[in-house]
Amino acid sequence: IYISYNPQFDVIKYLTIHPKIIVYDQDFNQEQLAQFYNSMDIQVLPTKGEAFSMNLAEGMACGKTCIATNFSGHLDYCLPEFTFLIDLAKFEVAHYGLYDIEAGTRWAVPSVKHLQELMRYCFDNPDEVRKKGEKARKHIHDNYTWKQSAFKMFEVLNNA
Repeated sequence: IYISYNPQFDVIKYLTIHPKIIVYDQDFNQEQLAQFYNSMDIQVLPTKGEAFSMNLAEGMACGKTCIATNFSGHLDYCLPEFTFLIDLAKFEVAHYGLYDIEAGTRWAVPSVKHLQELMRYCFDNPDEVRKKGEKARKHIHDNYTWKQSAFKMFEVLNNA
């Protein structure tokens, strides 16, 4: 398991007592990142909210199936055909900053029970997971290159 360490979340330090959990508090260069993605079986992101989530797209580009929260920006490309989507337990008021509170921004709370079920399913069905990963890879490579993103942005700006 990989966890990107953020000192804001003190609870992560307690996870390091488990021998199968490694906490990295460093940045990866592109080669290290590719090696990292290619070393995993699946990518799991039980997030409360994302804008785009580049890490999910990069993992998918490496052929990795994702388990991600069924909420937020990554749903633009994390389609059910090749992503396992975690049900929501509830929503909560975002409290990251004053703007979020005043604007009424909400965060999703992913269902821990459903996440456990999806992780078990992936463990028990590795062939299906690999096939979904290949579909995810094709989808990202066919639709989300930097060149395609630039063309999409050009269209948006042209039509503004």
